[in-house]
Amino acid sequence: MAQSFDAKSLELKGEALPIAEKVKYEGYRRYAPFSVSQNQVLTYVSGSTANAQLEWFDRSGKQISTIGEAAIFAQPSLSPDGTKLIAERMDSTPVKGISTL
Repeated sequence: MAQSFDAKSLELKGEALPIAEKVKYEGYRRYAPFSVSQNQVLTYVSGSTANAQLEWFDRSGKQISTIGEAAIFAQPSLSPDGTKLIAERMDSTPVKGISTL
């Protein structure tokens, strides 16, 4: 949800509006499942811990493109200009020399 805030009066203005659905939140983690760039572009994680597809959307909510292949992602963060995204990609492929349980 988002709501306008008047910094001078320190009061909320107008009605709260939904801006994203099913934003993923896992309280035991120490990061926010969303990020906002300096030019007001929002990125967020939604859904479950299953594979997800990273996607770019325009400001009207229309999908513009997909990014890479579906995987398990965490900690998305946008560049200050809102043109680049970085996120952790969880990979179950064993690394040579490292054993898994």
